[in-house]
Amino acid sequence: FYQMKNGDIVFGQSQKYMRYSMLGEKAFQRKLPRGYIDQSHEILPMDSGHYLLRVGKKEYPIPGKQGV
Repeated sequence: FYQMKNGDIVFGQSQKYMRYSMLGEKAFQRKLPRGYIDQSHEILPMDSGHYLLRVGKKEYPIPGKQGV
């Protein structure tokens, strides 16, 4: 969870992230883009209005590992 300066709460769950007011009014609920499988930990709003999310990528190639 992250509380913004205006009091809204931003949080994530599985493949989506959302923003709600303290009164429970939904500002948005968005899905992760295709190819990303899960969101975890922290969400940070940027001054530009974008959000930084820690996510997992489907079938991410690991250097030096064969067969992936």
